[in-house]
Amino acid sequence: MKTTVVNRINNARDIIRSIDRRQCSNNTQRVLYSMLTARDEWVPLSQIRVESAAARLRDLRKPEFGNFKIECSTASQLGKTGVNGRKTFYRLVPSSVTPAKVKQVFKGVIATAKSGT
Repeated sequence: MKTTVVNRINNARDIIRSIDRRQCSNNTQRVLYSMLTARDEWVPLSQIRVESAAARLRDLRKPEFGNFKIECSTASQLGKTGVNGRKTFYRLVPSSVTPAKVKQVFKGVIATAKSGT
């Protein structure tokens, strides 16, 4: 991974660290929070404890929600266990993460987090 990508991800994670998950005001924010705290790992859909998580992941691919690149794979494709290999896993592509995109999704929450300190 290039240094600039690593720096952008680390800066985005700094933003996430300033937010308490309970401050998230919608499910799209909660899903992005879960994906960013997963540390570039494949996350099973069942682990993202948000109602309509798959729909929120699709939202994160849209320009108005940051235009993130999110990869999808099955358990069998990843060599993991699942119900007949059908369990679905997702991963946020690191090169698509920028602090500006993260701030776009967490608009309002970041201001609340800063004013509370």
